[in-house]
Amino acid sequence: MRLFFSANSEKIYKFSNRQGKNTSYCLYEDYDYKKIINNLSLSDRRWALNLNSSCDTIELRLFRGTLEHDRFIANLQFADAVSHFVKEIGISAFIIGEHKYKNNSWLLFIDWCRYSHKYNHLIKFLEKEQLCV
Repeated sequence: MRLFFSANSEKIYKFSNRQGKNTSYCLYEDYDYKKIINNLSLSDRRWALNLNSSCDTIELRLFRGTLEHDRFIANLQFADAVSHFVKEIGISAFIIGEHKYKNNSWLLFIDWCRYSHKYNHLIKFLEKEQLCV
C-alpha cells in the first residue's frame, strides 16, 4: 500500500478532496520503491497511510470530511479497493509493469476496479472527477 500511495500521491490527493498547501497532517512519501521494499519505517504518524499505530491497524488519513453521500461511498470503496488491489496485484506490478501499465499503477488500479465489478460507485465518482485518466 505504501508503494501505491507513493506512486500515485497526486491522484490520491486530488481524490481526497483536500485543499490548500498545508498538508502537514497528511504527508505522502517520495516514490522510492527500494526504500519502501526495504521497509524503512516512517517515524511520524502524519502520513496519508499511517502505519505507526499502537494497534495492528492501518489508518488512512487522506480524506476530507464530507456529508455528501456519493463522496462518502466512494471513499469507503476506495479504501476497500486499494487494500484488495495491492494484495492481489503484488509489488512487481508497481516496479515492472506491463505494456500500458508500465509506470502507471493508477491506470492498473482503475482497470482492476472496473473488472472486479465491485466498485461501480467508485469508478463513476472517479470518472466524474476526471481521475480515470
